[in-house]
Amino acid sequence: MSRTLTVLALGLTAAMSFGLYQLSYAVQRLEDELEDLNRVLAQDRENIAVLHAEWSYLARPEALQDRARRHLALAPLEARQIVTLGELPTKQERLKTDDASLWRDGAAPKPRAKPVAPRPVPSARAPARVAAFEAPL
Repeated sequence: MSRTLTVLALGLTAAMSFGLYQLSYAVQRLEDELEDLNRVLAQDRENIAVLHAEWSYLARPEALQDRARRHLALAPLEARQIVTLGELPTKQERLKTDDASLWRDGAAPKPRAKPVAPRPVPSARAPARVAAFEAPL
């Protein structure tokens, strides 16, 4: 009985030692992963701080005004461009006529051209038939 108890105790001790060994390596692996994640997090926070500083630099009013002057075709507002709501033509008036007198600058907008339907793409199976239909008249 004592022999079986001793063998059982040795087996249990060996199993617990092996489990503890595996657990210590798992904990070490998780600690290494945590360090890597903290390093990545610190780098991301530093990148965010740099991006905030860059955004603040690029969003300065004088820098925006300079870029708007270079890239946008904007002009200062003139007094003749300011009208009251009553001076604007109604939608019905605009639809009835394209009279240039309705527009303050004297030039009515040009009507839009109708969109052209796309030509069908010839299939690879019948190139001769399609070519006959596409011949110039």
